[in-house]
Amino acid sequence: MAALIIRMGISRTREYDADADADGAILTQDLMIANPFGPLSRGQLFASHPPIEEHVQCLHQIAVDLGQATPT
Repeated sequence: MAALIIRMGISRTREYDADADADGAILTQDLMIANPFGPLSRGQLFASHPPIEEHVQCLHQIAVDLGQATPT
């Protein structure tokens, strides 16, 4: 059971990494080191992907860091 929880937490962080290409790897390297035991709601505990709003915010920040979007 513990392995399943850890795997699900890591799966969410890999979703972010999948959005970054080689040019953005340096900017997004911190996303790969995520605490799978951080505060999660019951619904997020077994989620294989991050919440869509969180995902969109992360993608926007990557675009800002790459100079392809303006900060909000």
